[in-house]
Amino acid sequence: MHPSHTHSRFRLAVLTAFLISAFFAPQAKATIDFTNWASSSGGTATGSVNGVNFTVSGLGASSLDSANLTGSNFTGFTGSASQGTIDMESSDQLTITLDSTVGTLYFYTVFWRGNAGGAQLADPAYTFSAPFTVLAGETAGSVAGDTLTVPSGFASGVLAFSNIQTLTISTNNVSGNIQELTFGLSDAPEPTTATLMGIGVAVLAAFRFRKSTARR
Repeated sequence: MHPSHTHSRFRLAVLTAFLISAFFAPQAKATIDFTNWASSSGGTATGSVNGVNFTVSGLGASSLDSANLTGSNFTGFTGSASQGTIDMESSDQLTITLDSTVGTLYFYTVFWRGNAGGAQLADPAYTFSAPFTVLAGETAGSVAGDTLTVPSGFASGVLAFSNIQTLTISTNNVSGNIQELTFGLSDAPEPTTATLMGIGVAVLAAFRFRKSTARR
């Protein structure tokens, strides 16, 4: 057999064995590192998330709080039964500023308010300064562009923003009632032992294939 053919088959064997091992080896799931809220006073809250410091400004009557993020509105992105949050007024116009740009920001709305008893002229709408994807929940609301509208009831769920350092939220909600928010970043998954073993098996299989072809 021509040497170039042998080398091509060897490379193909390495790639095939690696892909098979990667496909069948169980992968570690990414975990969400939630916000560590440090303080809230004078309309500003501070804290850090996965080593990135941040400030939230534009808060009305706010305080540090906690919420249960284990329910169906947060499926796949759950937190704890007493996850740290910040209280905010539903009429707050917020700005979140992080020290550095983050790849994906997981933003949790907790009981964001809709139209209470038809008291408002228009359905409460929350408009963000960046596009987002609804990952879980928000069944009480609807999305159009960068705006989450809540006709009635309470909207809870998870939104994802990409490549964010500053995020603003504006609203036409005038009720001023309390609702909550928090956010988090995703830790990159580490390779599992099974994955590393699979890579080892792939290399060994390719080595044996090369030895067998060399003897021909």
